[in-house]
Amino acid sequence: MGYQDDVAVLAKIVQETDPSFGTVDGAQIDRVLADLIHSAKTDDLHRVMFRMMALMALPRNGHSRIIPNDAIDVLPIRFVALGRGIYVTDCTSDLRIALDHRVIAVNGVAVEDILSAGQPYLAGTDMRRRVVGAILLAWPEAVAILIGQENGPVCTYDLMSPSGVVTQLQVSTTLRAPATHYYPISEHGGAHAHRDLTNLAKVVHMPTSGCLHVQLPSFFCPSSKKMEAELKGASYAIGQQPNARLIFDVRGNTGGDFLRTRPFLHDIQKTWKGREYVVLVDKFTFSAAIVFVAILTTTLSGCRGIIGETMGDNTQFYAEGESITLPQSGCVLRYSSAYHDWKTGRAEVTTPKDIAPHLVAAGTLDPDVSIDMTATDLRAGHDPSLQAALQRLSQQ
Repeated sequence: MGYQDDVAVLAKIVQETDPSFGTVDGAQIDRVLADLIHSAKTDDLHRVMFRMMALMALPRNGHSRIIPNDAIDVLPIRFVALGRGIYVTDCTSDLRIALDHRVIAVNGVAVEDILSAGQPYLAGTDMRRRVVGAILLAWPEAVAILIGQENGPVCTYDLMSPSGVVTQLQVSTTLRAPATHYYPISEHGGAHAHRDLTNLAKVVHMPTSGCLHVQLPSFFCPSSKKMEAELKGASYAIGQQPNARLIFDVRGNTGGDFLRTRPFLHDIQKTWKGREYVVLVDKFTFSAAIVFVAILTTTLSGCRGIIGETMGDNTQFYAEGESITLPQSGCVLRYSSAYHDWKTGRAEVTTPKDIAPHLVAAGTLDPDVSIDMTATDLRAGHDPSLQAALQRLSQQ
């Protein structure tokens, strides 16, 4: 069979379409592409996917990437990168003993060594690669490739419980589920893969602190009217308490259309009379959500800091573009077509004309207060970042 048709699509994108590859040495592109062309003649889907992933990862741009999720089956267990660890947050009932445990090793190899071996195949920043890299631990063929072993009948996980007890869990590699059941393409970091976003924008009054918690979990919605209505409702709620301190929360927000958020920010600038606010972010804050933070913190005075984790991308990145389902492998190819510079606020030739006027020089947007979280925190509803935000706003 082979995967030559997929390679032809990738080659055209890399050589003619995606400007992020202009940052990569041409000889390096040629070498990786040649390896891919050679491997594409085989029927080894997983190794071909890894070669495709390696090619698209060269620019270290989080938007330009191969997304294997639609094309693979994984073990029925969800691993999520939380704080400094990789944790089990969901699984089938027969594996529930592993819930909230931190993964220490797979098949005798330390998790950090596996993730390190996976770096050349994962796109984006260090934080972005950690976010998307968790799926590798549930993908037996990926583990085998990365540690140089044959794919055996079981995967053996060394797990550490919340109390520090280390146990082993063996999972048959014949037990499989579609990857998207446990790993959404837009990974948000929640306990479960799929969220029921009943609210795209919600304002929660916290009477004991005098703060408003402005929750913005996503800027993606097929219905522009729904997004517009919810953001309008949020700005109205803030306007009803114009002197309140605000906590803007874009954790788990993987992006969408930031232009739809501009009226919301404009309304707040007109109606909010308070003096202080903070912004909550995490490694699952990405794309348009990063842009929102950039515009918010540079145009609305009173920011007392960014709290949480380093976000999922830098403030200079390539984006826009399209997604293509490759005809033979079934992988999704995501490519970029435009440059965004929210660090210095400078437009260049590929910056879209409707975005260029909104560019601001926001710097790096690194957290002022770094907070870690565990799977136990997640399941128990304990929110150390929110508590840190309240503490910061309570300081005079």
